[in-house]
Amino acid sequence: MQLSDALDEAHGRGIIHRDIKSANVMLDRRGQAKVLDFGLAKFLHPKQEGDPSATVTQEMRTVAGTVLGTFSYMSPEQALGKPLDARTDLFSLGVVLYELLSGRLPFEGATVTDIVNKILNEEPPALGRLNYDIPTLLEGIVRKTLSKDRAFRYQSARELHIDLHGVKRSLADSDRTTALDPGLATRSTSISGSTTSAAGTSARRVAVMTFVNLTQEPADDWIGSGIAETVTSDLKNVPKLEVVGRAQVFDALKTLRTSERERLDDRAAIEIGRRVGATWVISGAFQRLGEAIRITAEFVEVESGRLLKTVKVDGRVDAIFDLQDKIVYELSQDMELELSDTEIGAIERRETESIEAYEAFSQGKIQMRLATPESADRAVLLFEKAIKHDPHYSSAWVALGGIQAMKGACLPYPNCSRKRRTPSRRRSNSTPSRPKRTTGSA
Repeated sequence: MQLSDALDEAHGRGIIHRDIKSANVMLDRRGQAKVLDFGLAKFLHPKQEGDPSATVTQEMRTVAGTVLGTFSYMSPEQALGKPLDARTDLFSLGVVLYELLSGRLPFEGATVTDIVNKILNEEPPALGRLNYDIPTLLEGIVRKTLSKDRAFRYQSARELHIDLHGVKRSLADSDRTTALDPGLATRSTSISGSTTSAAGTSARRVAVMTFVNLTQEPADDWIGSGIAETVTSDLKNVPKLEVVGRAQVFDALKTLRTSERERLDDRAAIEIGRRVGATWVISGAFQRLGEAIRITAEFVEVESGRLLKTVKVDGRVDAIFDLQDKIVYELSQDMELELSDTEIGAIERRETESIEAYEAFSQGKIQMRLATPESADRAVLLFEKAIKHDPHYSSAWVALGGIQAMKGACLPYPNCSRKRRTPSRRRSNSTPSRPKRTTGSA
């Protein structure tokens, strides 16, 4: 926070540092952070007087086009010798933050060429792999400072300072909670809200991976995504169990540079489990032959790495809801959770009885996660198709509103913010409670 505040002061006076690194940061006797060595600094040269958005810079005592600074801490635009603005200092500060949290630099290499190549083309290892105690929100802040495209980076040091203040406040709230309840002294609370043990894994927290399509038929990919979505949703009905959201799991897959279609070995599944703070990880695969399908689910304990259970179910695609219910019931027996008849009934409830709606919804979720303008358009059509098959499918309404909001916020679709309100009102005003299935094998 002190470093971002110092950069905010410098940038406010029209100065960019251009050589932010750990060696240029010192702590005085009071513990106050000081930014030193402005020998490579530049004055910003606004296009017009008082224009804070100008990105053109004027050399102070350097030759235009010369690459100056320390390579391991350079922003992509600085490494390429492009014109710089204040956001280059924020990238370098992100490198310092990464180094402080993990004990290593995000971009390392044997030569300058190796380092620059990683800065330009590779993502650094996820901080969660190097330090399991880092709050999720703080890791997100670091990732944003290290965005290769400065348009998606923090746009000012003040924005960064505000977000870091939010982390500080959340950690202070956690400390106060621990002081009020001494029983929490051996646990720490992450910014994402999960309660974790000192070893870095959460108590009774489960993450569900996408089930892999073993036959490699792209038309069937929706089944693996759909199983994971449904199992995640059903497990949320189990009391005393926290379920990691699918979006968080997907982000962990991306930071580990793992495709959602790849079958995870035990090591990768455990790594993702640690990354999201899970006690257990559920992964699996399916094989489809015509209308017949076999689903295999594996239940792994993250801390020990032990495979606790393997569940195999066979059936027909049109009975996939029953197969999923059986998987959830079987796995829940190994989570040391005693379920009442009412709780089992909650697992068996489903949001739709329409296989067509379920397929369209699952395909839409796949498109939604691709996060491109084209995939967003396809997702809208698929969610609308799911709603057409089942107007009471609440998750499809929620997803439709979510994709419209995403298009309005991140993509060039100015009318989407208005459009997203329609499915939100439709879902809240007229969606009935989910029907309970009538043939319960579990």
